[in-house]
Amino acid sequence: MVDPHPFFKREKSDIELELPISIDEAILGAKIKVPTVDGPVTVTVPPNSSSGTRLRLKGRGVPAPRGGGNAGDQYVRLKIILPEERDDQLEEFVRNWAQTNNFDARRKAGME
Repeated sequence: MVDPHPFFKREKSDIELELPISIDEAILGAKIKVPTVDGPVTVTVPPNSSSGTRLRLKGRGVPAPRGGGNAGDQYVRLKIILPEERDDQLEEFVRNWAQTNNFDARRKAGME
């Protein structure tokens, strides 16, 4: 049996990782380093990414056993993390944005 890893989770031959990103990385997109079993790689976070967006790193999962098969993949699930401290400028921007935009996240997800 293998002990659980603090941030990698294994699903058969694939590796799952929840990756914290900042709000600016989510909105603007970014190139960021992502840990893999074999060391960090740089991935592109597409602009306008939501929490839950899943990126695939082909062949970065569990290595194939000797003599057969392909290595699994690593899946990176993005999770937007907001700063702990309040930012008055960001709050004011979002307040103004909300007044001029009619975006309903729950409706987009089919919940209303």
